[in-house]
Amino acid sequence: MNGSPSLSDKVLIAAIALAAGEVTTEFTAEDLVVAAWKQDNASFGLRGNETVHPDNNKVYTKIDGKSGLVSKGMLAKAGERTLRITPAGLAYASELDAGIELEHSGKLDRA
Repeated sequence: MNGSPSLSDKVLIAAIALAAGEVTTEFTAEDLVVAAWKQDNASFGLRGNETVHPDNNKVYTKIDGKSGLVSKGMLAKAGERTLRITPAGLAYASELDAGIELEHSGKLDRA
């Protein structure tokens, strides 16, 4: 994919890392906030404290917003504030980063 990934793309990549590429692995929205922030604290940090604190609203809007990852079918809600990656999300992320496809292609086939 050309250009740098969008914030939504970065959240999706963080979700895949949390789930270790497994579409059956569930994780909390809070864990995803921290994972996205650790991946890119400049984008997901609390204004003025980017390197110290994550900003959960920046990530939550990418998850649940009108055009968020859940409504796009990239993430699925597994419960209250609990998510999982979908096969579509894993496939899309593999287009963003060829390393994801190579590392997790077998896991996608099993799911």
